[in-house]
Amino acid sequence: QKGIYRRNTFYDRIVFNKIRDKFGGNVVRIATGSAPISNEVMIFSKAVFGCPIPEGYGQTEATCSITMTHPFDPSLGHVGAPVACYMVKLVDVINI
Repeated sequence: QKGIYRRNTFYDRIVFNKIRDKFGGNVVRIATGSAPISNEVMIFSKAVFGCPIPEGYGQTEATCSITMTHPFDPSLGHVGAPVACYMVKLVDVINI
C-alpha cells in the first residue's frame, strides 16, 4: 500500500514464488485494463508479483488506452488520468 516492491520477504520465498513460477518467474510489470480492480485483488497482486501494476481504461474506438495510472502510484480504485495524446470531454448525460 506504500508503493514499496520487494521479492525478498519470508512470504516471497515460501508462498509467492510458487505463484510467480506459474507466470514464468520473471514478471517485471503487469498492466490491467477496463475498470479498476478491487482494492483487495490489487494489493494481493502487487504483493505476489513485487512489481508495479498500472491500471488503465480504453476503448476500441480510441485504439487502446484513454487513461492510465502512473506505474508507481500507490493509490487504488481509479484508472488514472488521460494519456497525454488524447483529449477527453466529460458530458452530463442526464441533461441530454
